[in-house]
Amino acid sequence: PWLNYPWDLETVRLREGNPWLSKLLEITRALVAKWELPVAVTQTLMRGPVDMLSALLGNESTVYVLEDHPEECHELLQVCTEAFIEVAVAQRNLIPPLQDGYCSAFGLWSPGTVVRTQCDASALIGARWYESHILPFDQQICEAFDYSVIHLHSGYLFTVDALLAIERPTAIQISIDPLEFGPPPLSLLPVFRKILDRKPLLIQGRLTTREFDTLLRELPGEGLYIGAALAAEDDTLSG
Repeated sequence: PWLNYPWDLETVRLREGNPWLSKLLEITRALVAKWELPVAVTQTLMRGPVDMLSALLGNESTVYVLEDHPEECHELLQVCTEAFIEVAVAQRNLIPPLQDGYCSAFGLWSPGTVVRTQCDASALIGARWYESHILPFDQQICEAFDYSVIHLHSGYLFTVDALLAIERPTAIQISIDPLEFGPPPLSLLPVFRKILDRKPLLIQGRLTTREFDTLLRELPGEGLYIGAALAAEDDTLSG
């Protein structure tokens, strides 16, 4: 964390010639030159607006400043959102399309432009604050592309209802957390079904063979993607 309230937004804005962006684009060009289709270069992993906010302010300050100075935080989140979109578009413009579409970082093809974003730091603020303070900025990112996937963690799924109430993102990805940080995967079947009623769902993480087979059996196949590292059955670990 390096930004304190009151802040000067000009110190945060993405400027032309930013050395980190220049290096990212240099690496992207090198990857495109190295690999030929159908091996696809994808968007790099990027943190969403609330994650950028917590990186700037620190976790504790993020909570207090959102409470005390919400309008100023929204202005800062807008700057973060614009930087995210600018970087993602700049990288995408260097990547050749594949069959008139692009692949996401999850290895899935979309018939148009695609973006991956995340809101991990929403774990700091809960469902009500996420919807009022953060969701509009995540939505802006998703609306800047034809298709969009937002990354969530299984231990913090209170954002799901807000994300299902809007058109974008077009898909939701959930990483299965270890049991120290999240519930047993099979206990999330009702949430998975709710998502699949409205949007495609990507489930990724460590699963036992029993959990994997149960998800395949209990969930509708349309719109479902499971990318799992399968482990031997151990009921004491899998729940």
